[in-house]
Amino acid sequence: MPFMRRATVIVLAAVVGATGAGAQGPRADQARTVFRPDRLVRVWADARRVEGRVATLTDAQVSLQHGASVERVALVEVDTIWTAKRAIAKGAVIGAVVGGVGLGLSAVALVYGVCDSVDGCTDNFLPAFLGWGALGAAGGAALGAGVGALLRTWERGWP
Repeated sequence: MPFMRRATVIVLAAVVGATGAGAQGPRADQARTVFRPDRLVRVWADARRVEGRVATLTDAQVSLQHGASVERVALVEVDTIWTAKRAIAKGAVIGAVVGGVGLGLSAVALVYGVCDSVDGCTDNFLPAFLGWGALGAAGGAALGAGVGALLRTWERGWP
C-alpha cells in the first residue's frame, strides 16, 4: 500500500507540474517581455489592482511608480497583467468609415438636389459617392487617428 500511495503522489506531482496548475504569476523571462522600463501597466495581484509605470524588475518582484509613490508587487502574487496601448489604428478605421460614408452620402444628396435633368442624375450618383467618399475617408482616417492617439486602451499582456 505505501508503494501505491507514493506512486499516486508522484503521478499527481507530474500532472500538476506539466499543466502549470501549481504555478502562480509569470516566470521571470515572461515578466521581462511585459514589464519593460517606463511602460504603463495595470497589475491584478491578490485581488487588488496596482497601476503605474514600471520602475524596476527583478526575478522576484516588480516596482511600479504611480506619481511620487512606488509600490512593489511580488511576481508570484500576480494574476493578470494589462498594458496600456493607444487606439490609433482603431480610430483611423472608424474615422475612415464614418467620414467616407458620411461625405459620400452627402455628395449624393447634393447631386440629387441640384439635378435639373428631366431624365434624372442617377448616372452621377456613383462617381459622386466614390469620389467624395474617398476624400471623406482620408479626412476621417486622419481625424480618427488623432482622436485615437488621445485615447488609452488596455491589452491583456499576461496570461
